[in-house]
Order: sequence, then C-alpha cells, then structure tokens
Amino acid sequence: MSHSPPCARASWLKRALPLLIVAAAGAGLLAGLNSPDVQVQDGAVVVPLGGTVDFGTAAAGAAASKTFTVTNTGTAPLNVAEAIAVPPGFTLMASFPGVPTSALPTNVPAYTIAPSASATFTVALNSATAGVFAGSVSFQNDVAGKSPFTFQVTGKVLPPPSERIVDDADPGFGVVSGSWFLGFVGQGWQNTVGFAAAGDGSSVVAWTFPNLQPGQYRVSTTWYPYSNRATNAPYTVLDGSTALGTTRLNQQLTPNDFGEGGSGWKDVGVFTLAGNTLTVRLSNDADQYVIADAVRVERVGYPGTIINDSQVGSGFGTTGSWEYFIGQGLQNDVTFTAAGDGSSAACWTFTNVVPGQYRVATTWSPYSNRATNAPYTVLDGSTPVGTVRVNQQLAPNDFQDAGIVWKDLGFVAVTGNTLTVSLSNDADQYVIADAVRIERVNAPTVPSTADTVRLLEQATWGPSSALVTQVQGLGFAAWLDQQFTAAATSYPTLPLYNTNDNVTNNVTTSCYGDPNVSGNPARSACLRDHYSMYPLQNQFFTNALYGGDQLRQRVAWGLHKIWVISGVDVRQSAWVAPYLQILSSNALGNYRTLMGQITLNAGMGNYLNMAGSSKAAPNENYPRELMQLFTIGLTELNPDGSAKTDANGPIATYNQALVNNVTRVFTGWNFAPAPAPGVPDYIDPMRLGGQATENPVNHDFGAKTLLRGFVQPARTSSVANAYADLNEGLDNIYAHPNLGPFVCKQLIQQLVTSNPTPGYVARVVDTFNRNKANANQMREVLKAILLDPEARGDRKDVTNYGHLREPVLYINNLMRLFDAKSADRTKPSDGYLNPDAVNQGQDTFRPPSVFSYFSPFKVAVGGNPPVLGPEFQLLTTSTVLRRANFVNQSVTPNSTRTIDVVRAAGTTPSGTDPATGLPLVPTGPFGTAVDVSSLASLAANPSALADELSRLMLHGTMTPEMKADVVTAVTAVASNNPTKRVRTAVYLVASSMQYQVQR
Repeated sequence: MSHSPPCARASWLKRALPLLIVAAAGAGLLAGLNSPDVQVQDGAVVVPLGGTVDFGTAAAGAAASKTFTVTNTGTAPLNVAEAIAVPPGFTLMASFPGVPTSALPTNVPAYTIAPSASATFTVALNSATAGVFAGSVSFQNDVAGKSPFTFQVTGKVLPPPSERIVDDADPGFGVVSGSWFLGFVGQGWQNTVGFAAAGDGSSVVAWTFPNLQPGQYRVSTTWYPYSNRATNAPYTVLDGSTALGTTRLNQQLTPNDFGEGGSGWKDVGVFTLAGNTLTVRLSNDADQYVIADAVRVERVGYPGTIINDSQVGSGFGTTGSWEYFIGQGLQNDVTFTAAGDGSSAACWTFTNVVPGQYRVATTWSPYSNRATNAPYTVLDGSTPVGTVRVNQQLAPNDFQDAGIVWKDLGFVAVTGNTLTVSLSNDADQYVIADAVRIERVNAPTVPSTADTVRLLEQATWGPSSALVTQVQGLGFAAWLDQQFTAAATSYPTLPLYNTNDNVTNNVTTSCYGDPNVSGNPARSACLRDHYSMYPLQNQFFTNALYGGDQLRQRVAWGLHKIWVISGVDVRQSAWVAPYLQILSSNALGNYRTLMGQITLNAGMGNYLNMAGSSKAAPNENYPRELMQLFTIGLTELNPDGSAKTDANGPIATYNQALVNNVTRVFTGWNFAPAPAPGVPDYIDPMRLGGQATENPVNHDFGAKTLLRGFVQPARTSSVANAYADLNEGLDNIYAHPNLGPFVCKQLIQQLVTSNPTPGYVARVVDTFNRNKANANQMREVLKAILLDPEARGDRKDVTNYGHLREPVLYINNLMRLFDAKSADRTKPSDGYLNPDAVNQGQDTFRPPSVFSYFSPFKVAVGGNPPVLGPEFQLLTTSTVLRRANFVNQSVTPNSTRTIDVVRAAGTTPSGTDPATGLPLVPTGPFGTAVDVSSLASLAANPSALADELSRLMLHGTMTPEMKADVVTAVTAVASNNPTKRVRTAVYLVASSMQYQVQR
C-alpha cells in the first residue's frame, strides 16, 4: 500500500466520508417501511457511528480485548458481513456467529440477526511491538446510512522487558526490617498498600527487580495521598547492594508525573544499573506515616536524537502556512500555524534509524492560546502507526533532556529505516512545532545468555558456546537477517533405480552382486544406499550438525511434518530427495510457492495418488489431505487459532461435495516420461498426461464450486487452461482465512511452544496475511514468531510453556552442544545417527502415516486443564529409558553401542557400481563422538560445573534441588578423575526432564 507524503497529507478522509454516506443513504431508499437498524455497544456503552473506543494501555504481547455487541434495533432482519476490518496493532479474535445468508451482495459472507437479537465480535489490542495504535473498525450491513458501520479504536502498547511493576502485594516486595502493616485494603495500586509510622529509619521495605539488563532505568512510584502522610518519604535505589541515590517524596500530594493503569506515578529518578538487580528501599525515616504501594521501572537512557524546527532541510520541513518565531522553545525558536483543516503540516524525519523500538517525545512552549488537541502522527517509513493529541496549553512534563522538558508520545516499533513525526493544524487553536526527540529503548547491547540460548534452541538444531557468543555480538534481529541469506545446505542428487529392485524382491537389475549369495555385502550396501532413506538420513544429520543455514533447516523439518510424504511408501532415496529440496528452498520463501511446487512433486504424486488421477477416475487422496493437513484443517478458525462455532458446535471447513469438486482441479497430471524402462522420473515435476509434450486430455475442465462459494468456470481443453485451473484452485485455498492460523500455530508449536496463547497466534497470523504477496513471506513470519515477547525472555514460568524435544531435536541438540565429530575425532561425523532416533520412536523421513510422526492436536495425558503435548506421543516407558541410554552412550566411552566407537565396520569393497560407474563406497559408517573436555577445568568445582551446564542447557533455570543433586553426584566421583566428573554432570542434566522439555 502506498501513502502520500506525511507533510502533504490533507484531511482526505473528511472529504471522502460524505460520499460514502450518500452512497449508503441511496441504497437505504429501497428498504421499505420495515427495516433493520444497527446498534453497537462496548459493554453498556453505545458506540456511535464514527465514535471512538479507547482500549487503554497493554503490554506488548499481552492482549487487551473488548467484545462488541451488535444489536438489531429495527423491525426486519439485519444482515451483517463476517469480514470485519481492524487496523494494525489490533486483531479480530472472534467474528460474528450465526446463520449464513445471501442477502448482501454476491460473494460477501454475512450473518443474519433477527429483530431485537444480538451478535458479538471481539477485538484485541495485542501488538507484539510497542507503540500508539489507532484506526477504524468496520463491517458491512444492510442498514441505509450505516454501511459500513465504522468506529475508531485507539490504544497504547508498552514494551514489557523495559517496564516492570512490583506492587506491595506481589512477589518481589517484602519487609527488610522493623514493623510494617501490610495488606491494607481500599487504597493504592491493585487496591492495597502497606504503611509504617514515622521513625528512625529502622523499618524498611524493598521492591526487587532481578534479571535486568545493565543500563539506565527510570524508577517511579505511586501512593494514595492524604494529609497524615509523610512529606519526605525516602526512596533509595540500589544497584545490587550499592546505593545509587535517595529521593524524598511528598506523599501528601498526588503522584502526577504520568498516568498508567488508572494511577498517577511520580518519578524517583533515572539511575544507571551496572549489574542485573535493581532494588528500591523505603524506610520510616520521615515526618509522618510512610506509604508503601507500587514501584515501576522502565529501561530508558539510550542516546536520544533530536530534530529542532530550525533544521529546515535537514530533517524538518513544512507544507501549507507556517511562521517562524524567535524567543521560545528549544534553541530559542519555534514554528507555528493557526488552527485549520489539517492541510498545513510540519514534519520531523529521522533517517538511517536501526529497526527496533523507539520512545518518541516532543516539546513546546505552553500558552493559553495554544491548541488543546495538537495532533502528532508517528509514521514507520510512510506507514502511519498512530496519532496522539496533546494539550499545548500545558507544559510538557514527562522528563528532561538537553536542558528542556519533554512529553512522551509513546513507544513505536520501527521496521524500516525512517521514523517520521507529523503535526498538522487540525486543531482548535495555534499549533506549535518545536522539537521532536527519539530514543531507542528495550534494545540491550548484548542480549542475555539465557535468552540467547533459548533463541538458538528455537531457531537452530542447538546452541554451542561459540554460537551463543556470535549471536550476542550480532543481536537477535541481525543474526536472523544473516540466517535468511546463509548458503543453503542440500541433499544429494541420487540416480534413479529400477522399481523392481527393492529389499523384498530378488530381481536384480540395478544393484550389483549375485542375489543367490546370502549376505552379499555389495548387494546389501546397494539396497541400503538406493532403496532406503539411509543416505538422506545421514545427510540430514550432517547438515544439522554442521550446516550454516540452521534456521532454514529447522523450518524445512517443520514443513516436512506438515507436508508429509514417507519413505515407508516412497522407498527410493532418489524419489524423496527432490521433495526435500523443495521444502528447503521454500522454507524462507512464500507459502503459496511451496504449495505449487509440492503439488507437482512426483514423490507427493506417488504418496497421495495425484499421479494418474484423471477425469474418468479422479482420486481424492491428495486434495483431501491438501486441505485437511497441509493448509486449512477441518474446522473454521478465528485468526487466533481458536475454532469458530455455531449452535451445533465447531463449523466444518468443507464437506464431501467440496472435496469432490476440488479433486477435479487436480486431475490429469502424471510422472514425466521415464528415463529408462522401469525407472520412473521422480526428479522432474509431474506433467499433464505424463508426456514430454503435455496433453490435457485427462484433466476435468468442467465448472467447479470451490471453497467459500467460489465457482471456477468451465474452460476449453488446453494445457494453459489446465494450469489455470490448478493455480486458481491453489489460490482459492491460499486465500482461505483458515490458512494463516492453521499453519502459523503449527510453526509456533514446532519452534517455540506447544501451547501458544491466542494473542501470540493472532500476531503471527497477521504478519502471515499481510505478506501473502511477499516472496519472502516466511522470513517475516519467522521474525514474528521468534522475536515475539512470548518467545523471548530470560525465564518462562508458565506451566504449559515449551515442548518436549522430539528425538531428532534431542539428538542434534546434544551433539552440537558438545562438538560432535567422527568416532576418532579426526574428521566430521558422517551423520549416522538415525538408529538413535529410531530407538527413541522417530524414523527420519519415514513417518508412519500422512498424519506425520505425531499429531499437532495431541493432548498431553494428565493435564488439568488439558494442554497440547504433540511430541509426547513418542514418549513411552521404552523410549524414556532409551533416551537416557542414548545420553549415557554419548558421553561415556566404551559402553555398549556407544557413539564414541565405530558403529559398523568401515570396510571398502573394490570395483565400481555398475549402475553409475562410480567407485564403490565404504559399506559401513564411521561413527560419531562428542567432546566434553571443554568443561574439564570446572570439574574441581562441582557447583561451578552445575552452573555452567545450567547456563548452556537450561537458560540458567536449574532448580536448587536439581543443582544439589548434581553437585552431590559429581562430588562422589574421585577428584582425580575430572573427565568422569564432567560426564556424570552432563548425563544427569541431559537426561533430566528439565532439559528434555525445551522451555
């Protein structure tokens, strides 16, 4: 979407709105005497057409939702459209329920509300990034003059990592010494306060904020004022145990520096934190009662950039009529204009900013003839983020910088490289343009180790110490950008072999050796290397251990579990390799492109029977699974992934009649011409008619009714029209509103957590939908998944957060953490690790069915309330023991079937492969070994060893009880055997459920 230059933005909306109203009014002349009417309510408050609803303040990633009730106050049925529009920063969490109707214009889905009846829809302010958000909510209906019914919504989102509040009733608050009365109900933040009588300072309470990043913090507090309160309550701020300063505040006065959450707040000051814990103490060294309520800390103090109105041509500019005045404002000058229609605008443009979150502020010289509603609009590039109106008759009062006082306009997420603030004369009196200041917030120079380890667990096959250091140096966003352009690992291009030669058939046409000789090693190696997934499995683990495109690989593996084919049925490795390449090449691309390429992949054509499906004998297997498992699912979904329901329960996405119609779209394709007799072409995409010159004779060109009532027209028989049908059918599925929530929730589950909140899903889905035409759609989606506040943070204390490490993830995590190489440590591992995955219940590239290795909808046993636990389908009594054995064999040399020794004889047969003419390769793998010697220096200090494993493997969250057990076990090992001490510690942590469940 393009936008006009912000400084040239006249009030076009005001000019366009009457045209909309006239058009609607004209339509209303046909309604007759019995007509519907529409009323919208926010709770008990009626929202007028064009009115405004304020959502207040929410934390980034935490939804603030409102349910709106739409009532038919007329005498005829009211038809309202389902497609409710909401602005950026807001998400439609639940749409209209009811009975579909065709009363509205063609192809507009709608619902009927009877006279005096109501329906509801829910909107949430749930941006993942901070900022001021505003815009229109609208829906179509059939009421004259009120269609679309449009009203405005506003709200502010604060970045949670830079702001924390600890109340007197919260963990983190406590009595240090002396006598305090706590829990007095009826006053203060969250309706409770503590207090102490005036004294000598021996009674002290404290608010503690752990796990902060070093930097500058604005510390504020609140209280309930009264005449018997202290006029000199002493608040002392500490960096760890070091006092940074004391501020005395008058608690007889109302806190008034800023408002948040319905309370006024007073600044204690801005303090520089060198450590990770900030503490605020309050004593009774005061003249009257001292009130302990809530304390708030907010990370600020990043270098600010200021553009003044004197910088014309260097960041400041105007359109319309403005005058320059010397004698007021920053640098003793201001620019001003009279009240008007919004056609005059001033702009402050900040270029070359680093994408991230910014605190935006402005200043002015107050006077009684100034505007009370001066509109400041903040833009990310050319995209408006929100508008804040300020009262310029009052002095700015939020903070001081550059010798002047500033007023916050809010926090803004900048995705590009330009941030602009525009001020128009759409106001009631003179508008003053002085200076604007931006300050990057919530962006620590070095991300925490805990959060870095968590990111690497989510976005790679596992962290290592070196990779943690690298990512901390780059920062998360820059590292993701690097991953998006990393050279792609690949799978080998393997020769196609005869279909008759496989592990259950003694006919020999491709594999060398005498089939009548029992145990012929050459024939066994050939069957293994070409008629099984063995070479692909080895390459998979090799790529995972050493490939630089870790994010691409993790996403490709996730897509494989959605777009399933299986080596159980598609037996040759050469048949599966092109499918894997499609997943890899599209993992960071566009989902619609992936849909098209997979559809014509020969491996998929074999697995789900699209190959050979014809007009005369259509096969519904692929189109059914395409909808059910790969794209939209069985149940209509809200944007947050929750099911839409009606009076009968969940609403089905489609029925058998629709499956029949969609099946006809995919008729006529077959394998490309075979390169040799009995050797089908699984490398090239399928072709119409399976011929070199494509032939559309087997495609069904009749009219077809597809999803959401779309009718695909009948077409004349031609190759071009067959592909037009195919692409139109895929576009129809891609346009379905289910696709975003169905796919995005599964990706979140696979990378981050099995039970994402609805708000998290909705934010990612919004990104998916906004980027449907973007060739790099999946990159934006992955940034939304991995940088969301629900994914980030040092600790995750929600009980159902995270997911069980599936076997391939568990194996690769441990191997990468401890520098896996060949068994003799002289070269890289050959990737022969799939037998360990099989032991743990997962055979790579051989899922047991089209429903993958496990279902994303599987509910964990014993959850109360029920929670999803997909990977737990693979956890049995047997696999629990095998997981522990795998860890033991990995870290303990010379144990039975250890990774530290060669798994099979590495003998090399002589001669060449008759099928390829290439020299024969070794018939056995050379093994994999890990190295824990990097921890040997900590063996003499079991506590430090446990702490280091907690840092690398548990994000620093090892419980005291677990640490005590590790320390006890390590101490029991002789101190002169440091290697065994380290292996004992690694075994205990890696086999623990605290590690096996990735949080």
